[in-house]
Amino acid sequence: MSITPIYRDEYKNIKIKHQVDTLVKRIISTRLNKENIKYMGNDYLAKDYIINNCTMVTLWNAACVLPDSSKVLEIGEQVRSNKLSNIVLITDFDADGLSSAVVLEKSLSIINPNLVVHTIYNKRIYGTGVTQYCLDRLFFIDKVDLIILADHGSSNGEEYDIILERLHNVKIILTDHHQVDYTSMDPVNKHTFPFVNAHRTDIECGSKLIDKEILRSLSGCCVAYLTMLLLAGHDKYKDLEPLLYLVALSTISDVMPLDNPVNRFIVRTGFNYMYSQWPELMNNILKTNKLLPKDLSFGIIPIINTGNRTNNEDLSYRVIKKDDGAIEELEKINRSRKYETRKIVNNLLYTRDKIEYPHSVIGISDSSYSIAGNIAGNIGETLNSYIQ
Repeated sequence: MSITPIYRDEYKNIKIKHQVDTLVKRIISTRLNKENIKYMGNDYLAKDYIINNCTMVTLWNAACVLPDSSKVLEIGEQVRSNKLSNIVLITDFDADGLSSAVVLEKSLSIINPNLVVHTIYNKRIYGTGVTQYCLDRLFFIDKVDLIILADHGSSNGEEYDIILERLHNVKIILTDHHQVDYTSMDPVNKHTFPFVNAHRTDIECGSKLIDKEILRSLSGCCVAYLTMLLLAGHDKYKDLEPLLYLVALSTISDVMPLDNPVNRFIVRTGFNYMYSQWPELMNNILKTNKLLPKDLSFGIIPIINTGNRTNNEDLSYRVIKKDDGAIEELEKINRSRKYETRKIVNNLLYTRDKIEYPHSVIGISDSSYSIAGNIAGNIGETLNSYIQ
């Protein structure tokens, strides 16, 4: 009888895969009520075959039944042939939006390595959507062929008029997963550029196999990723599979429902790519062998979101781009925020108990750590009361 030896590196990989699989199972189990799993869509989707056998083909099919998918496919031909080669990305500032930025960048580099890509991500201090901050940076770039927006933009309107007036012949693809403000979005209908958002009510989306409710419960990064599959085209979309680690991160950070089979596939597949693509992140999660969802949801993702809460979106972007130095900087800022939060909360609770007021009004001055929300949350949990 011959025995095939398992060498140390192979054993390490087997152990890592087991750890990652265990983490994914625990994340999914905490998001599902096993006695009352609410499958989305029609009865066919409730079958175990569909739930457990999603593949990249499933994602391609999902992309093809998104609103305006045919328009995106047409633009994809021009991107692949260098007819649209100077591309600007404009995304939101949170973990979902910044993950979208990196997914778009990496996808475009795979689709056509000759493209010139510029990235603009919004900052919290300037508000949400396509802000004047975004427009100012856009208009500094020469000869823009294509603008791709991700994880925001469904509440904008006149900004698209401004863009199309200033940049003649530019093409726009708007991808989002938020509700549509139709009081503002008339210019989108007027200009008829691709508006990839399953929450649209002016157009049908989905199919018998992939219900529109499935498409409506995807992260902004996932919608952007599905749009990139369309730009890549049928012959090349599978090359983007390794980028699912970023889509998995956004799926967890935006608390997308994991009774959605597409989200479950993304998390399962993405986490297995995450170790090879982002070893720093997975080592941080796996090194203590505490394979709990909170290690991601309450460990890494808040560090990323610390950036947009402290006017340091650049650091968050660098973390997602795998910059170890940025991780250390944000961890330091996050530790300071936790310390300041705890100190203020303890002082406030001590003062409240000493004065013995049944109701209190608390004023918190502006802080460079932006911790008012954390303080309110901590006090609310401690007192078991609503804090505004």
